[in-house]
Amino acid sequence: MSPNNEIHSLKKLTAQYFQQLDLPHLSLPNAATIVRPDIQCVIYEHMFNEAALWPLPPVGYRTRVLKTIVSRIEEGITDPEEDELNSDLIETWTSLISLPKPSQIQQAQKLTYIKYTAPTTTTTAQDSQTVITSESRGLIYSSGTTGFRTWEASLHLGTYLSTSAGATHVTGKRVIELGAGTGFVSMYAAKYLRPQFVLATDREGTLIENMTDSKAKNGLGREFGVSAWEWGTPLGYPTEDDTEDIARERLCFDVALGADLTYDTDLLPLLFATLHDLFDNYGVQEFILSATLRNQKTFQAFLDACGMCSPQDS
Repeated sequence: MSPNNEIHSLKKLTAQYFQQLDLPHLSLPNAATIVRPDIQCVIYEHMFNEAALWPLPPVGYRTRVLKTIVSRIEEGITDPEEDELNSDLIETWTSLISLPKPSQIQQAQKLTYIKYTAPTTTTTAQDSQTVITSESRGLIYSSGTTGFRTWEASLHLGTYLSTSAGATHVTGKRVIELGAGTGFVSMYAAKYLRPQFVLATDREGTLIENMTDSKAKNGLGREFGVSAWEWGTPLGYPTEDDTEDIARERLCFDVALGADLTYDTDLLPLLFATLHDLFDNYGVQEFILSATLRNQKTFQAFLDACGMCSPQDS
């Protein structure tokens, strides 16, 4: 493997680690590569150096990942006189296994900061585009909402927006996201795509608090706002630092975004009423939706409501 490919591979592993992917999905180097002292040093500095890294994954996840890495390194040892485990990795492993671990249920209910890294098509060194969210990857449904984790549809929408074609929908535009959940899509757009303004909305108060906290963690300012919005009610935008005139001006948008909004047929009438409201009263010209096709009948109900045929019939 060339040096550039090795750098790209290690960057990919690091991104997967901070995104807290399940262990089987981590792209670990092979045994012959990972045993090298320079590779072990990079893994420690970029994944396990607590003094220099933030946010770190939960203790339980770090422990499981490092155990897998240590096992892979041991597989690659062919000459005990020459090959050895990095001392910093050994010290970190010793420290981690001595720490108390919450149960799986406790960990699932606990929010943690997760760092997402935008994909790149180049193997050369460049600054990574990252977004930090507050969520629990193990929490599917809580407090009447599924918004405490970033779902696949949001990741796909973020990936699309990171392309040149996708970015044109947002750059220079006024953007609103429906059902923003963790705020991943909105924060990525606000942080890297140079919109006029992005407003992330959701109905659950705790999610609004989490997005407000994440706004600060991502260093976002007046280009990004958060608002509670119950579909079927008027959209308001109360802020502490905006005048009424600025707030009223910002209640006009060019494009609306949404991810994973079609999973419940009971919500479709409210969704369509909200979209009609955005197009009729808030200046929206375009709605971009990303959806996971979990149930064909549910998605067909959405297409029928749109007056569209199913993809198989088109």
